[in-house]
Amino acid sequence: FLYAITIIFTFPIECFVTREVIANLFFGGTLSTIFHVVVTVCIIAAVTGIALAFDCLGIVLELNGVVAAIPLVFIIPTACYLKLSEESWYHWDSIQSFMIMITGIL
Repeated sequence: FLYAITIIFTFPIECFVTREVIANLFFGGTLSTIFHVVVTVCIIAAVTGIALAFDCLGIVLELNGVVAAIPLVFIIPTACYLKLSEESWYHWDSIQSFMIMITGIL
């Protein structure tokens, strides 16, 4: 029961984030009221379609893990370290970070 309540309260927040990303990416950051409603209905329709199409959402969670978790754990932190580090590329810490980043990409 509490899990359902959590999902019900979390969905509007996720929808807000998705709508903002779509607005910034495709519409330059601003949406009129009509486009706001259309984008929101499209998001809800897409999510409902995915939920109805799959009996087991384990496939969706696995895909999400592959697409989001690997870059979040391996690629982004090491790329930020390499970009912000003042050490040369031949320093041992930079070589380790580069190897971890390459492992995440592969």
